[in-house]
Amino acid sequence: MKKFLIGLAILIVVGVGAIVLAAIRAGNSNPIAQEVVRGVTQPNLPTPGEITVGIFDPAEQPTELTKLLESRLKAAGFQTVIERELVDPQAATLERTTLLHRTLTKDKAEALQKNVFGNAPLRLGLNEAIQEDVVISVWNIEDVAWGELNERAQKFLEPAPETITVSVINASGVDGAAGDLAEALQQAGYVQVTAGNAETLSTEKQVIVYYQRNFKNAAKKIRELLLAQGYGNVSYRSALEQTTNLVIEIGQAASPAEPTAGGAE
Repeated sequence: MKKFLIGLAILIVVGVGAIVLAAIRAGNSNPIAQEVVRGVTQPNLPTPGEITVGIFDPAEQPTELTKLLESRLKAAGFQTVIERELVDPQAATLERTTLLHRTLTKDKAEALQKNVFGNAPLRLGLNEAIQEDVVISVWNIEDVAWGELNERAQKFLEPAPETITVSVINASGVDGAAGDLAEALQQAGYVQVTAGNAETLSTEKQVIVYYQRNFKNAAKKIRELLLAQGYGNVSYRSALEQTTNLVIEIGQAASPAEPTAGGAE
């Protein structure tokens, strides 16, 4: 009797194992169960080759950054189109990287996010009027996983000081504050710098570095330089529509120099 029970138990274990193995094999052979996207398993996401991505760039000729992003998308297997017009112009003014999609192409936007943008904090926006599967209306360079193009991206991620345009605005009421800071920046390699006075004094008791899109890292470096120069309170903020890469506003009591009367540059 004991031998019979042992034999029965063995048969049950073998039978269950066979059933589990068959189920695993069946699941792996089912194309609906999962899809492998560029080496990353994503349930039910389309492959890059099935997706057409529009990149919004209103310039007459695509910028170097646009071409770089286009190269990154193509390397990942996506079909790409450069678009000079956008059905929703407001979507190009947002601070966060934004992927527009139609109701039926949301999964394609998610596939684009997983393959090219990884875990970056993006915005997915519904827009039924777009022609492509997904349109990148606006994007930030630090949000892209550049992969094999990382070396080419570095000159934009960490731009050289001599390539950056800087405006220094004296809103402190301290005579010569902008000129002194501009001179210090020139000595540090920021040769494209200008100095001027604000029309009104700032209520901020600090220096604020305003940066264009994709110049956040440059703003961080300027902040470090200013702190080293003795400016005790320096912050940076985005100002996407300004014409200069960086605008440095010197607020009241922000200069390391002793305050003097007057408000001249």
